[in-house]
Amino acid sequence: MKYENLKKFIISTKASKSTIYRFYKKNEDLFSETKIPNGKRLFPVDHARYFDSEIMFDENKILRQENQSMRNLIDCLADKESLQHTFWHMDWSFFFTVAYKLERNKTSCFKQMHGLYDYLNEKYQDSTELRLFFTT
Repeated sequence: MKYENLKKFIISTKASKSTIYRFYKKNEDLFSETKIPNGKRLFPVDHARYFDSEIMFDENKILRQENQSMRNLIDCLADKESLQHTFWHMDWSFFFTVAYKLERNKTSCFKQMHGLYDYLNEKYQDSTELRLFFTT
């Protein structure tokens, strides 16, 4: 974890010293993540997000999207006649979703996963009956 001294942390959070210390007084669990190696308190760089509403909004937006995906999955699995329900209950070795760091088109995603399958199949051959189901 990266740390900043108070002066740098004030600049990165755009908050005053008193605001920062009031925040940590209310959030003792986060305050315990700060440290004092040489007599001066250092603050985790990651904590700057608590002082920036745009960063918090973006993080919450991602969480809302993940929750929506989970709700969609639950709804699909509730319908016993759906294709999703059928796939979910088949005997797969792995059943997963892949999210790439960079944007990729459908063909690129398929090639990446097919390459992974070929690599694993070649490496383990008959020692495993690998059955993968994936979405990207």
